[in-house]
Amino acid sequence: MDTAYLKLEGEYDSLPDNKFYRQAVGARLYLATSTRPDIAAAMGILCRRVGNPRQRDWYAVKRVMRYLKHTIDLKFNICAGHELVAYVDADWAGARSDRKSTSGYLCRLGRSLISQSSKKQCSVAHLDR
Repeated sequence: MDTAYLKLEGEYDSLPDNKFYRQAVGARLYLATSTRPDIAAAMGILCRRVGNPRQRDWYAVKRVMRYLKHTIDLKFNICAGHELVAYVDADWAGARSDRKSTSGYLCRLGRSLISQSSKKQCSVAHLDR
């Protein structure tokens, strides 16, 4: 049986050395958790490939770097507000390799973001019929 169809597209173009990929992802992950929640979801996905990054993953990291360069003036605005609003969402088995879902939430107080998270779930999505 040919198992090539089980591989994700581009799986064979692994980077010969993932040192720079790990460094770049680690640095941007720090930004995502400390000051730039707008890149948290992208960095969460790119972190999954640290063990065996592909060329297309490296291109995605560089795209995040370009985004950060062009949005360097973005700032957090904390303003007084009385309304607390929360948004939650999850995809349904979005990771094609292991069928696990990614879920996330964000909470706002007025117009200010006060909490956010995006992470891959531990369990596999399953539909009983």
